[in-house]
Formats: sequence, structure tokens, C-alpha cells
Amino acid sequence: LWQEKAKSPPLTPKGGAPVLAKLAGTNEPSLVATVGVFPTVGLCHPQIRTRMFPMPAEELSARRREVAGFVLAGGASSRMGRNKALLELDGEPLVLRAARTISAAGMDVTVIGAPELYEPLGLAAVPDDEPGLGPLGGIATALAHSAREWNLVVAVDLPYLTPAWLAALADRALAEQAAD
Repeated sequence: LWQEKAKSPPLTPKGGAPVLAKLAGTNEPSLVATVGVFPTVGLCHPQIRTRMFPMPAEELSARRREVAGFVLAGGASSRMGRNKALLELDGEPLVLRAARTISAAGMDVTVIGAPELYEPLGLAAVPDDEPGLGPLGGIATALAHSAREWNLVVAVDLPYLTPAWLAALADRALAEQAAD
């Protein structure tokens, strides 16, 4: 999840500089990246869940609509040799699978990539503002086009993400904000 005016310091990989700051070449603490941080959050004990999520579950679920979901699908797929967003897994293009997963977690979805490829599939799409800048350019495009404070950005090639995991990630972020 990305939050534009973060109140907490950016999360860091073990012994390293903040991931986004390192990629962007800045120490600006205005963006926070949390990717792969809470993989077991949905399996925790109820007492731990109460400490982690001080808000009622129903309120967190309703608040997920405050999070905009984005799928990064604007890459050149140069190593793959063809558009990986349109590759199928179990008969479904990866881009549809990612969009369905975000939607099932309770968030609206926009694809960052060529509208002419993804709109015929029934998906809202926005082209990269600056093509060729990789995932960081796609994230910047998503944030520039979002009217929401919280934004969930996932890569198209993560077919095994689950709605429950994304919901838990969003709930954790929203609960942290409410606790501040």
C-alpha cells in the first residue's frame, strides 16, 4: 500500500535503505512501501488481531472502498517476448486475475497500461504517464491518477495473491491510520 503523506518512517529491508527511496534516488519520507510484510496476518490469534486491528472488522471492510487498487501492466515484457499480462493461467489472463483479486478484496481497480489492450476486457485502464520507466513509473502514474489517500499497487505477474491477503494488508494500514 502506498500512502502519500506518511506519518511513519518508510519500512526498510533488513539492513538497507527504504526501498522506494533507493529506487527513486531520494530520502524523501513522503511515500511508504509495504510489500510482503504481513503474509500470515489472516492466521493470527484473535487477541493478536485485536491489537493489530483496533477497529471493528465491519468498519475496516467498509473502509476498504477508500483504497484505490492498481495493477501494473505497462511493461514491455522484453524477457517474456510477449505481453505477460495477457498470458493465461487456468484459462484466465493474468491481468483479469489480478483485477478480480483486488476487486474481491473490496477495492476499485484500474490497470496501469495500454487502454486499447485492457478496456476490451472490461477493465478501466490508464496509460503510463512516462513509458519506459519500469514499475516505479507505473507507481507514479497510479498515484498521479488516484484521488484516494490510500493506494494498493500490485504487479500483474503475481497470480497467487489472494483477496484475503490483500484485504488484511489494507485493513492493517487503515487500522494503523485510525490508531494515529
